[in-house]
Amino acid sequence: MACQFFRGKYLADRMLNNIKQEVFKRQVRPKLLAILVGEDPASQVYVRHKENACNHVGIASEIIRVPETHSTAMVSEILVDAGEREDVDGILLQLPVPDHLDERFLCNLIPPTKDVDAHNAASIGNLVYGRGIFVPPTASAVAHCIQENGIDTFGKRVLVVGRSRHCGLPITLIMQGFRTHPELPDVADLYNIAASSDIIISAAGVPGLIRPQMIKDGAILIDIGFSRKISGSSVGKVRLMGDIHPDCRARASFITPVPGGIGPLTVAHLVRNTLNAHLHANGLPRVSLASLCRPEFEDEFEYAS
Repeated sequence: MACQFFRGKYLADRMLNNIKQEVFKRQVRPKLLAILVGEDPASQVYVRHKENACNHVGIASEIIRVPETHSTAMVSEILVDAGEREDVDGILLQLPVPDHLDERFLCNLIPPTKDVDAHNAASIGNLVYGRGIFVPPTASAVAHCIQENGIDTFGKRVLVVGRSRHCGLPITLIMQGFRTHPELPDVADLYNIAASSDIIISAAGVPGLIRPQMIKDGAILIDIGFSRKISGSSVGKVRLMGDIHPDCRARASFITPVPGGIGPLTVAHLVRNTLNAHLHANGLPRVSLASLCRPEFEDEFEYAS
């Protein structure tokens, strides 16, 4: 069975170029403010990718680097000040934050109208009813991937691995709208459910968690996990790995690679959210997924509502 590989980087580049045209056509200058707490290497890479994408399309970006020793109260002051700034359209608190910080409290300080990562509890709650301003970029990227590749979802059994409120839960909500039967299982049930799942979406951050013997022939595999692993064969060499073991391609019909799959597309959707934050703040209609990609595409809220 030939396995189809998702060209996420190509699709993201195409989307960013279309956003660039929209920014130029509308003569706007949105701004994204990213707050990075600590020195986590992966977080620094993520923020740099987002900054580069913004610069490419003509969106201003600013990074506030906060020492890891800062308390929740100190980071709170930065977020409150950011929320009051008129020159800032979108605010991003790069997750995860250091363990001693109250992540949920901090995310809820981001005004929903500037919450381009949709981490505020209000943003997540509004997603249930399809009434929010933004869909989490990773969930948007998954919906985009499914539509772009014409994946048949009607009545399919979907396994979502990873119970994060920021990733697993929004993806589960989105998949319900695709007329699927999504499941968000405990680890103990993972093996049995994976074996009978038509679509597996993994966001656990555990390298090689999903292995060939766990999936059925023809399964569709969407990998959101992203980890850095030191190679045993080369001292100091770092490999980028996803949750889905590369050998799964022998049994799968479709797979998103890591790197180059859902990750770049997630960044593109964050940039789109930033543009839409600016448009919303100025009483202008937001840019739809259809306008950036294909006319037949439906926006993510159509699936969440």
